Amino acid sequence: MLFNIILRRYTTECNLADLDSVRRFAATWHDSGRPLDTLVLNAGVQYSGDNDMRKTENGFEITVGTNHLAGRCRMKPMIASTE
Repeated sequence: MLFNIILRRYTTECNLADLDSVRRFAATWHDSGRPLDTLVLNAGVQYSGDNDMRKTENGFEITVGTNHLAGRCRMKPMIASTE
């Protein structure tokens, strides 16, 4: 049996260090009407040992803001729209 698989990729800007950018990403996806087949929430910012604490655009420590808050902020509206 032969299967024809068509893969389409859609790209949209999403700066995980800026929750406003994450919200815009989720809204853009939601407004597109495209189905959500797969959602990978994988960010990999790690504390680098700098003496100065790096912060996101919203004032959170960069590791917490990027790895944890941004994923939750992006996931919540995307999952809610599939229910």
